[in-house]
Amino acid sequence: MNPHSPLSSGLGRQRPIVRTPAPRGALRPGSRWALGPASGSDVSVLRWITAAALGLALCLAPADGAAQSLTAADVDVATVDATSVDAVIEGLYASISGPAGAPRDWELFHYLMHPSGQLISMRTDEEGEAAHTVMSPEDFVERVGPNFVENGFFDLELGYNQDEFGHMVHRFSAYASRRAADDPEPYSRGVNSFQLLWDEGRWWIISILWDGERPQNPIPAHLGG
Repeated sequence: MNPHSPLSSGLGRQRPIVRTPAPRGALRPGSRWALGPASGSDVSVLRWITAAALGLALCLAPADGAAQSLTAADVDVATVDATSVDAVIEGLYASISGPAGAPRDWELFHYLMHPSGQLISMRTDEEGEAAHTVMSPEDFVERVGPNFVENGFFDLELGYNQDEFGHMVHRFSAYASRRAADDPEPYSRGVNSFQLLWDEGRWWIISILWDGERPQNPIPAHLGG
């Protein structure tokens, strides 16, 4: 995407669905989504939130690819190119990822989220019905921050579909969450639904809605499932 013409892909026309992983390296040169003890798919929020997004490394990773996740130590506000959708989402995933004891980059998280943005965690309640929790960016940080630092959290994008129309972008992003980068298997997987808008010369994440993978709700193969 041309940073000087972010909508050159077609203002007023729909962009084809993308089914390939985004290239890594979307960050500028030089750049170096457990609500607490959550239950069921709540652990998902960022599976995030536990358990999961719209937690974030944008490649179709192999099953053992968690070690490829970027972390909060790899990026910052100065190195993320907010005119690139790939860089914004990669930066969001990285901002919340890192080992136990390491701080998360909440400055970068807030930089990428629109001030009026929302994060919405889907889950299945005890009666088996769909339920959800709506959070502001500040709510999210308050709820998951301590858990991420205490237990460690690495979020990796497995694959995605993306559509763009005018000043809007929608991206279905499959994720895998681990507590440590070298964990052989993720403790949670699911799909983040990112919505972004173009304003003030850059992309902003206006919402992240996610749901966890379940036996009756597997991640589709074209998203990396």
